[in-house]
Amino acid sequence: MEELGFNMEKIRQGIYTLSEPMKQLEADLKNENVIYNNNPILKWCLSNTQAKVDVNGNIQSLKLNSRYKRIDVLLH
Repeated sequence: MEELGFNMEKIRQGIYTLSEPMKQLEADLKNENVIYNNNPILKWCLSNTQAKVDVNGNIQSLKLNSRYKRIDVLLH
């Protein structure tokens, strides 16, 4: 991606670094601020996602039990 001119930033994939973005996504979904044009792939990814909340209120996304279900999708 950098070779194509994109500015990239490494983000550690853990509960502490993903908690605030997950909280923002939750708020955006509740407020209907996410426009996904009824995209079936994005709907499938979101439906395969569950939230893990720790004792401090940090949120991390997890895949549901099946190893074949995906929660990641490339958006652009």
